Amino acid sequence: MSMTTDPFSRSIVSTTFPIEDLKFVYSVPQIVDPDPMTCIVEQTHEEGAIYVGGYEGAKDLETLKRLKIRAVLTASQETAVQYSDLIVQFHHVIQAHDKDDYNILQFADQTFDFIERHRKHTNILVHCFLGISRSPTIVAAYLMRKTNMNMEKALWKLKSKRRQVNPNSGFLKQLLNYEKLLQQQEQQQQQQQQLKPKSIFKMVRQQAAPQTQMLPQSRILPMDSRVIFQKQPSQYIPQPYYK
Repeated sequence: MSMTTDPFSRSIVSTTFPIEDLKFVYSVPQIVDPDPMTCIVEQTHEEGAIYVGGYEGAKDLETLKRLKIRAVLTASQETAVQYSDLIVQFHHVIQAHDKDDYNILQFADQTFDFIERHRKHTNILVHCFLGISRSPTIVAAYLMRKTNMNMEKALWKLKSKRRQVNPNSGFLKQLLNYEKLLQQQEQQQQQQQQLKPKSIFKMVRQQAAPQTQMLPQSRILPMDSRVIFQKQPSQYIPQPYYK
């Protein structure tokens, strides 16, 4: 198993869970001729749709134009598709390999940012060579972070739309660790939110204490006089209201 120096990436790859213990049934019949692309997440008023596909769908310019896909994320080393800006304005490539020991989720942050940023104004295609292992893994990681899904629900959502989805065993282990990492981050955020109001109250109370000590003592002035302050505030000249 290949290991990187990045602690985040290493935490994704290394795992002590045997693949047999995973609830998701990954050994499904392969389809010889998968669909060029499949819509996984429908378009809404606020965000564009997410499509998963292979090389055939990525190079089908007429389909990209018809589906209004102007952003493409390529998760493959062997599919070098060049796009015209008139059809695809945003194209991001990660050199991913479909191997059990390849750390595909080292790109989790940048792929999430790419999808999240461009969904605001267009539909997106995430593709590899066949749309079976690499691109579904990228989209599953996005759904887990975006919608707080666990790994099993994210993969079944993909499989319900695209039957041939079948990440390799190494990618499944990485998604399982990614799920635990997201859960830890959520727990830390909840703990910080619980402590935040108390810390703010304590800080305000500490800042207000010295100010109250510096307040001058009040004076009771006579009702039939008004005060004209001179250079020294302690000296004043009472004058009657009526002459």
